[in-house]
Amino acid sequence: MIHTAAILLSRQALRPNGQTPWVRQTRLAVARVQKIGLGLTSSIGMQTWELITALGAMNNIPLWLTVPVSSPDRDGRTRDHIIADYDLKPDRVTITTVASTVGSADRHHLMAARDRNIVAQADMLMPIALRPDSSLRGLVTDAESRGVRVHREFEIPYYPHGRGLAIDYSQLAVTPELQTLDDRYLIHWTRGTNGRWPGERAIDYYRDLLASDTWCRSALHTLTRIVETRTVLASAHKMPARTPCVSLSGLRPVDVLPLMTWRARYRQMSFEPYGIGIRREEAMQYGIQPVWYHDRMNNSEKLPDDAWRWQSIGQKTDWRRECEYRMRGDLDLRVFPRAALRLFCRTGEEAERLQSRFGLPVTSFEA
Repeated sequence: MIHTAAILLSRQALRPNGQTPWVRQTRLAVARVQKIGLGLTSSIGMQTWELITALGAMNNIPLWLTVPVSSPDRDGRTRDHIIADYDLKPDRVTITTVASTVGSADRHHLMAARDRNIVAQADMLMPIALRPDSSLRGLVTDAESRGVRVHREFEIPYYPHGRGLAIDYSQLAVTPELQTLDDRYLIHWTRGTNGRWPGERAIDYYRDLLASDTWCRSALHTLTRIVETRTVLASAHKMPARTPCVSLSGLRPVDVLPLMTWRARYRQMSFEPYGIGIRREEAMQYGIQPVWYHDRMNNSEKLPDDAWRWQSIGQKTDWRRECEYRMRGDLDLRVFPRAALRLFCRTGEEAERLQSRFGLPVTSFEA
């Protein structure tokens, strides 16, 4: 029988990198687990647990995963998805689900049950960075009193989540080129994410995170990926009839700056000064269309085929300010001549790197 260790962390800041102290310590702890021949008890659904699971997969360590699910009938689908998402070997992973039948309102109790199950399975506990008043610290204290081995070599103080992620772009000293650039482009503006890109496997995301010394899913990284893949992926988030679309703006780039605001509800910027523009004429020929702004949603039972072009004017925010255009489905950039494309970024240094790498014209907001 393989004995197991549980590496324990409280919730951490949203955007770590490979040099973040808790990430480094977790990596060292996993290396120790591998060296002494233990398995790992872990989970998914929270960045700290997921990093441990990914490191276990990368090092071919046997894993015992406790996975919270919304209903008890998802065991098979959950297992298949996790194995693919983390590139696991099926014979090296055992998955136990913790189910709830009362929905998201029971999330706190579900997560607590997950943590209890992980600690109960482990033969050794390895705390890394635990909040002083956390339930995990209480579980460690209780387990230690019962004689469970607690290995503290990699433990570090817990620090609050750190600086905020909001950025004030309203005072950027924009370049003369940007000030004079008109609305000849329809521009897809992007932003930093707080995790994986759409459709990205967990194992690929965590490999990038571990290899980075800055946030690996910044707006610049996202723009770079768009150009590398020559595709802007559609999203159904907040789209009419949940139709996946790509959004673009018809505004002059300089007029977009006031719209780059912090959205506290989603813990991210609306968008940032990183984007790819398509000359308006070619974009319209390809099928990118302006949205139709309306005062209220249509209450008819069946939405028309072009419902993806609708956009509410809004109550607190007047969305007409964005001058939005949409493309239904993914936007394939390979259909456009290179001369019809232009990249936008924040700094002159970033512009030089992008232009050198991709050979496309680049306009920076700042010199």
